[in-house]
Amino acid sequence: MKRRSFARLLLVMGLVWFAAGCAYPISQRLREEAQPNLTFAKVFSDPAEYVGSIVIWGGTIIGTTTLAKGSEITVLELPLDRWGRPEGAGLSEGRFIARDSAFLDPAVYRAGQAGRLGRRC
Repeated sequence: MKRRSFARLLLVMGLVWFAAGCAYPISQRLREEAQPNLTFAKVFSDPAEYVGSIVIWGGTIIGTTTLAKGSEITVLELPLDRWGRPEGAGLSEGRFIARDSAFLDPAVYRAGQAGRLGRRC
């Protein structure tokens, strides 16, 4: 049951990805609303408890799938550094799937690319 709830939680997540540059890739408003203590492991342990919470997670893209309505990205979770960039290869707590209603080009969001996510669950 928990895995099903976690899958539903991830279905409603949107993506915000870092493209390039020095600016923090996630808006200040979203960073202020995010709950920094909601780690991947904490949410995974009881996803229903955190529905509606805002989290910022990141990692390395494993794959991107184009769906009939939108896209799905599978991400290997990694901790984020102070700039919001994924770091700590080998320190992953698992994988998550993020869906977006928009088309996300697999050539842009390709396997091996680092990124981060900050949206309401």
